[in-house]
Amino acid sequence: MLRRRLVVLLLAGAVVAAPAIAEDDPIDVQLGTCLDSPEGMTTQGMVECIGTAYDAWDGALNEAYRSLMASLSPEEAELLRAAQREWIRFRDAESNFLGSLLTVDRGTMMRITVNDMMTGLVKDRVLQLRSLADDDAN
Repeated sequence: MLRRRLVVLLLAGAVVAAPAIAEDDPIDVQLGTCLDSPEGMTTQGMVECIGTAYDAWDGALNEAYRSLMASLSPEEAELLRAAQREWIRFRDAESNFLGSLLTVDRGTMMRITVNDMMTGLVKDRVLQLRSLADDDAN
C-alpha cells in the first residue's frame, strides 16, 4: 500500500492535472493492485498497468455513454451525440499532442506521464457521463 501511494504521489507530482486513484472504483482498485505488484514497480510495468486501466476506462466510457443515451429524449440524445463526437476529436488531438512529447531526450517517465494523462482524460469523461445519468435517474 505504501509503495502504491509513493507511485501515486510520483505520478501526481509529474502530472498535476491527473485525477487521483479512487479507492472505491474497481478500475482504480485494479490499477492500484497492479502498481503494487513487483512488475508494477518498473517503468514498463507502470506503463502496462496504466494501459490496462485506460482500456478499462475506455470500455466504461462506452457503457456510460449508452446508459445515458437510453435515458435522454431524442433532442437531448442528438446533442449528446454531437458533444461526444467533439470530445472524441479532442481526445484524439490531445493524444497526438502528448504522443509528440515521447522523445528519447525526455526520458522514460514521460511515457508514464502521458499514459496517465490520457487515462485521466477518459476517466473524467466517464465520471461526467455517469454523473449525468445518475442525475437524470433522480
